[in-house]
Amino acid sequence: MNNYAYITLLSTEDYLPAVLILNENLKNVHSQYPLVVGVTENIIDHVEPYLKRENIIYRVIPFMQYSPAT
Repeated sequence: MNNYAYITLLSTEDYLPAVLILNENLKNVHSQYPLVVGVTENIIDHVEPYLKRENIIYRVIPFMQYSPAT
């Protein structure tokens, strides 16, 4: 069997509610694939309790500051 998942990035706490809603919606439609969230290291301490409470799979990734080319 192939391994599939729904992947999203959580790089600011502002999007935590959207991730929680996405997870709930995937459960409601009985998705056969899990949600996996990439969480930047700068916010992991704040969001980890919520992700654990909802049994959301997550991976900590380095925070990279965007700087546009000049």
